[in-house]
Amino acid sequence: VAREARERFHHPDFDARGTQGWKSIEAEGTLPESGWRKEQQWALDMGLPGSESIVDKSIPTFARGELPHFAGINTFL
Repeated sequence: VAREARERFHHPDFDARGTQGWKSIEAEGTLPESGWRKEQQWALDMGLPGSESIVDKSIPTFARGELPHFAGINTFL
């Protein structure tokens, strides 16, 4: 990839130490979805099922492990 394609000039206070985030996001975008689906199924298997009123069944009631990140701390009652 050409240097111009990798550089981003959207921030006036550019800090060279903070350039790894966008590269990681782009690299993560190339990963196959099969790994994510496997991790998501593991979280559902290890967590408690949601109540009938919860529409999105892809999120366990209590998350264990690294994912999903949005679940907060990895403990349960």
